[in-house]
Amino acid sequence: MYIPKDFSQTDFEAVKDFIAGSPLANIMTLNGDSVEICPVPLLWQVDEQNPLGYQLKQTNPSHKPWSLSDAPSDYINAMCRAIVGVKLTIHNFEAKFKLSQNKTLDNQQGVIDGLTQLQSATADNMATLINNLFKE
Repeated sequence: MYIPKDFSQTDFEAVKDFIAGSPLANIMTLNGDSVEICPVPLLWQVDEQNPLGYQLKQTNPSHKPWSLSDAPSDYINAMCRAIVGVKLTIHNFEAKFKLSQNKTLDNQQGVIDGLTQLQSATADNMATLINNLFKE
């Protein structure tokens, strides 16, 4: 991926925070973020000590949740044995935060103000990212 110097993001913690805040997201706009990671996959199967089921439940909440006790135990046991997770070891990453870094401070402030007026969590998150970048 071509990354202009102004947009390069080498702070791995900042990239991790972006990934955690925008799982599975790849935003391709004039003002956006993207992360490209070169992983080496490793398959592993869940056992009863593994937190994958908990993680799935936390990241995929239901508005009308059901309880494990609603299903027969043999069904639940079979489903748990069938869960397979993928663990990725990152050997290299390239990331860019294209957030108006190459624009004037007035232009950056205009972008922040415009995003803030949208009153959405996604727009607020983007405004915060831009604001934090031009404070540096």
